[in-house]
Amino acid sequence: MSVNGRTDTARGPVIIRTPQHTQRFGSVGEAKVMANWLGVMVPVLIGGLLIAVGAPLMGRKVMRNRWYGLRFRSTLEADAVWYPVNELGGRHLVVLGGSLIFVGTVGLLFTGNETTQRDVLILAVAIFLAGVTCSVRSCWLLARDMAREQRTRQLTFE
Repeated sequence: MSVNGRTDTARGPVIIRTPQHTQRFGSVGEAKVMANWLGVMVPVLIGGLLIAVGAPLMGRKVMRNRWYGLRFRSTLEADAVWYPVNELGGRHLVVLGGSLIFVGTVGLLFTGNETTQRDVLILAVAIFLAGVTCSVRSCWLLARDMAREQRTRQLTFE
């Protein structure tokens, strides 16, 4: 205990928290609880966002535009390329979103372990990056092949 600024070496310094301090800064336990839920909340929120963005694309409900969808030069030139490419991209986003929600849900089992929560978050980021990379590549290849096929058809009919 602290007496007149001195500390008892057997117990170490005493930290006195006033109610104003706790109100202003929160308790250390609150920060730990938030860190424990980070590995659950982030993947679930991002997964839900990906599903919300991918579902209209998958359903072919998004017309050709410059703001929303997979916008390659070939997809912006023709609806015959836009819709199949964006349908595939939408399917990928929905599957990726579902995977992230699954990872976040599995993270619920480990909410008491901060290290495991960090690992769940790292896994979610890795799945997100790999999924987006593979999706963009496969959609770009489909768009390229469809554009070539369309050009070949146009040359054949002329």
